[in-house]
Amino acid sequence: MLDQKGADIMFELGLPFVLFDNPKFRDWITSLNPEHSLPNSKQLAGPMPNASYERLKQRVSNVLFEGEERKRLTLVTDSWTNQRNEPLSNNLLATPDGQSFFYKAVATEFNPHIGAYLAT
Repeated sequence: MLDQKGADIMFELGLPFVLFDNPKFRDWITSLNPEHSLPNSKQLAGPMPNASYERLKQRVSNVLFEGEERKRLTLVTDSWTNQRNEPLSNNLLATPDGQSFFYKAVATEFNPHIGAYLAT
């Protein structure tokens, strides 16, 4: 359970698995709980990502689609170009209480950044 909680943090923050192989990180975490043996990056890449993904997906679903607030979502978009000058659009769903969730990123290519296109 403790390993899975650490894995959840890694996946949600987008941290690299090799952090668990770093001697200073391992020493720091071990000093907090000397009885626990940390997994390494190879162990983290096993079934833990799928379990974390399923829990996160359920949590997001509960926030976005359960209860009275489920119909009040705002689609937030931000468009920019990457280093190769390719246009991209990042889409988030925002709730009335201020939570936001990544929805998708799209390469918009030659499509105009107008409401009719962004709504698709």
